[in-house]
Amino acid sequence: LALDENERKNKLILVTGSYDKSIIVWKGKHNKKKHNRALSANYYGSQQALELSLVYQKTKHDSEINCVDISIEKGVIVVGTKTGSVYMYNSSKGDRLWSTTIK
Repeated sequence: LALDENERKNKLILVTGSYDKSIIVWKGKHNKKKHNRALSANYYGSQQALELSLVYQKTKHDSEINCVDISIEKGVIVVGTKTGSVYMYNSSKGDRLWSTTIK
């Protein structure tokens, strides 16, 4: 799970990784009103609802996802798998930029 926010651009992106070899990229926005479909969380010390919508999903990684990280500023998502593969994606379009395996 990785979360990054750019307050100047009012942009929030959440990335989830899973044992099913996939990542899902979500865009989000804060809403002080609570919704049934929103993720409600204590976010930076204040109770807020976080509305999420699916941006894209990437599947077919070589094994379970162990870690994910995102940088909105750099425009990249980095994914690490159980077998040592590392993937880098464009955060907005999902294009693979680079990959390697660390043994």
